[in-house]
Amino acid sequence: MNPVFTSVLCLMGLAGPLGAQEWAVVNRPVSPLLAEASSLSDSLAPLHAGMRVQLLGPATARGFVPVRSENMQGYMRADELLRRFLPEDAYPGPKDSPDRAFLTSDRDGDGVPDFRDIVHAARSMIGLPFDDAANLRLQDAGGSADGRRWWWRADGKDNNGNGETDERDEDVVVCVDLLNRALDQAGYPVERMMRQEHPGESSGAPGGGDPYFTRRVRNLLAHIRGSPEFEYFREPRIASRDAAPGEPARPGDLLFFGLRRDLGTFRFAIKHSGICVSVDPETGLPGWIITGIVPRARFFDLRRGYDRFIYCGHARLRPAGEPRSKRGT
Repeated sequence: MNPVFTSVLCLMGLAGPLGAQEWAVVNRPVSPLLAEASSLSDSLAPLHAGMRVQLLGPATARGFVPVRSENMQGYMRADELLRRFLPEDAYPGPKDSPDRAFLTSDRDGDGVPDFRDIVHAARSMIGLPFDDAANLRLQDAGGSADGRRWWWRADGKDNNGNGETDERDEDVVVCVDLLNRALDQAGYPVERMMRQEHPGESSGAPGGGDPYFTRRVRNLLAHIRGSPEFEYFREPRIASRDAAPGEPARPGDLLFFGLRRDLGTFRFAIKHSGICVSVDPETGLPGWIITGIVPRARFFDLRRGYDRFIYCGHARLRPAGEPRSKRGT
């Protein structure tokens, strides 16, 4: 192997021995998962920046690494991966001071703390196409009572770029779906809880309420603020990466935003959401987040996002049996 290339692989941590379970993240906007260790190989799937893959062995002489992504196994180029960029797995850092209950809470009993479960689940949804269904009405053509995928097939396009016209059963998301699914995978079935609390509102039957009830940011936030299972921290409409939050964020926090274009008008309200992956150690503000925006769910640097989003608050799944903090609202 070229000694310069070997040095690069060593710096990325991809040429050395692996532990029992080693992970890396995709560091290019889109990278192919290859069937074989060759740039001429067929692509099994596109992998997007921020997605987590399991390393199955060291890099080959040609610089390809065997990896597993969800239920698929293949190869990726070593220079398209970062092995030690998983902030949720490195948390807490030297400037963080979370309580032990937060670090050890494991609602689903899988041996992984809740906050890491939430981030890992969000990483698995990176790349899913954005669903514009919330802009449609139940009576629109192609509508269905489950409140999902109405728009997805109706436009006759190939929105996920797989070379075929979209089908109704393809998986698509809006921003709040990331939060709902991540909470569910961490052991808190939030959509089921919301439907139980509001059976009439969440029905998809004609005249039976809003089929998108659990997929609206305002409804999730109302549930969170009224539930003893969460703490919610209101922030003072933060619009700058240099601001000081009232409560430092943590990986796995559920983030809530208003839109800058609405700031200073009667339209301003919390309309967007995401999941915190990393925290700026100097300010306590979220750094990297995962969120659903057009055209797909993505790994996003919030420090470059204040031209679009106003940070209004964050919620944290509370360890079972722990009293609600006086800091939360």
